[in-house]
Amino acid sequence: MIETGCKRSMARKAPHKGEQMTFTTQEIHAGQGGKDIFGVLYTPAQGTAASSGGAFPLVIFSHGFGASHQLMRGYAEAAARLGFAAYIFDFCGGSTASRSSGSNLSMSIFTEQEDLRDVIALLSARPDIDSGRLFLCGESQGGLVSALTAAAMPDSVRGLILLYPALCIPDDARRRFASVAAIKDVNTELWMPVGRLYYERLLDFDAFAHICAYPKEVLIIHGSKDEVVDVSYSQRAQQEYQHAALHIIEGAGHGFPPGAYFDQARQLIEEYVLRLSGQDTRAAG
Repeated sequence: MIETGCKRSMARKAPHKGEQMTFTTQEIHAGQGGKDIFGVLYTPAQGTAASSGGAFPLVIFSHGFGASHQLMRGYAEAAARLGFAAYIFDFCGGSTASRSSGSNLSMSIFTEQEDLRDVIALLSARPDIDSGRLFLCGESQGGLVSALTAAAMPDSVRGLILLYPALCIPDDARRRFASVAAIKDVNTELWMPVGRLYYERLLDFDAFAHICAYPKEVLIIHGSKDEVVDVSYSQRAQQEYQHAALHIIEGAGHGFPPGAYFDQARQLIEEYVLRLSGQDTRAAG
């Protein structure tokens, strides 16, 4: 595991009050065996309401297919304003602009699951992180990866937040390819080329059978007009999880850009993590 980078102090308005809450950002690299995972850790000022004995609850945000850590920056800043540590990172091969190692032709949901586990292992060992209050939040493909990871290590994940999770990925793979033999070395059906590795394990993979093993509370947020991942996938997940709440944002598509849709999602996330981390009120009020 690797941890490098310089710290930068930033000030943002705390929620519901006029004072400034300062937090730092630090470039943190994870990974094993020569793999380099680029990320940025947001750490709130000590003494905020969410901290416990100098250790902060943590939310790890995972981006979707073809995106980068920048997509989750707004959520990370909101978490830091709330008094939570937050980590955003690039999956290896997760996009053509990824700052992590690896090629998009060598990426799959399973390699991304390994990346996320490496990130969890590194950050959980930090003295300023309360590993007992660790949350995963993923959007689209990052949502599926987060769900698989939480199910595989439920004792390490206090809560799970899924933003329009791409639970359709195995079904999409089966619609494209009748057999493993039909998968090409380079596949260009999506908006980023992927390799054989991306598809070959998906043809007989049951995502729901795996993710619904997670026994704790799950928050699912999905747009009513999502044309990439039909909302029915999240509705099925809500039914099959042991404890899940589904919030459908009317009019939203695949993604919540800055504005009303993002604000609705952010508020739902804040209420969820505050409650499950033992905070009765918001960090600033």
